[in-house]
Amino acid sequence: MRDNVPFEFPAGYDGTAILERLAQVLDPELDESILDLGFVRSLQLRSGHASVALRLPTSWCAVNFAYLMAEDVRACAAERWRASAG
Repeated sequence: MRDNVPFEFPAGYDGTAILERLAQVLDPELDESILDLGFVRSLQLRSGHASVALRLPTSWCAVNFAYLMAEDVRACAAERWRASAG
C-alpha cells in the first residue's frame, strides 16, 4: 500500500527518510504500519512543514485510536524535521 501514497516533496528532496519514519507508526489495535494498511492518504512537505492526511479504517474507529495515530504521525514528522535541521 505504501507505493500508492500520493506525495509531494520539494525539488531535490529525498522523501525516503520520512516515509520510513511513517512506516514505523502503528495502528494501536492492529499493530501494523499505518502506511502498509493504507491509512496515509497523502503527504506533502512544503516550506519546512509536513502535511499528512490520514484515512481512518472505519467510520466507527475509536476516537482514542485515531488520536494515538495522529499524535504518532505528528511526533514522527517533528522528529524528522529536528533531525534534518540539526
